[in-house]
Amino acid sequence: MLKNKYISFGYNRNVSASIIIAIFMIVFSPLSLSVELLQLSKIEGSVLTKISEQVLVEAYHKLDIKIEFVSFPAKRGLMISNEGSVDGEVHRIKKVDYKYPNLIRVPTAINLAEVVVFTVDKPFKIEGWHSLKPYKIGIMRGIVVAEQGTKEMDVEAFNSYDQVLMMLNFKRIDVGVLTRVGGLYYLRSLKFKDIKMLEPPILQHGLYHYLHVKHEALVPKINGVLTKMQGSGRIKEIRELYIQRLQARP
Repeated sequence: MLKNKYISFGYNRNVSASIIIAIFMIVFSPLSLSVELLQLSKIEGSVLTKISEQVLVEAYHKLDIKIEFVSFPAKRGLMISNEGSVDGEVHRIKKVDYKYPNLIRVPTAINLAEVVVFTVDKPFKIEGWHSLKPYKIGIMRGIVVAEQGTKEMDVEAFNSYDQVLMMLNFKRIDVGVLTRVGGLYYLRSLKFKDIKMLEPPILQHGLYHYLHVKHEALVPKINGVLTKMQGSGRIKEIRELYIQRLQARP
């Protein structure tokens, strides 16, 4: 009986040791061996994300990591990223991680969101939201910053960039408030030659890449690459080249 008990104890000890070693190898294995492909959520229908995608493809290539992009509606994408069904977000504004705590913001901005004014024959100096007050304004429905900025003004909300630009072209509204990249993209496709974009932007803010907490060890590595790309001017170059192509109307 004693002999059998001794054998049983030795077997359990060996199994326990094997489990500990396996866990150790998983936890402390090199990142390059554990991450070869990332799936990132992007906002469905967003044009601005194309710039961020190019930045991230170049950045992750330097780490020998491939990335894939999956489109979701804006809010659903965040929920899916937060639960870990995908590996993170292409880009979002700051403080998204306050509401979605499983997402970690990579500190270096990879893109810039700019809210600008488009008009046909109403050129004027842009000095904040209040400078729009004398005009009939068209905005995108659901864009909170535009809704807040034009509160108590003569505003009409539309469901798409196309609708805002068409109403502007036919002079049903005086100005359209859109993102720079989105407005230029749809303006190019519609071929409206009389619509002009006014400077400077009414509002601008950085956009940041987010990773799920399971990839926490990857954050300093990808941020190191992005910091170098920012320092060399490569991130700015990618953005400017994309905008230049949009402004070169066919």
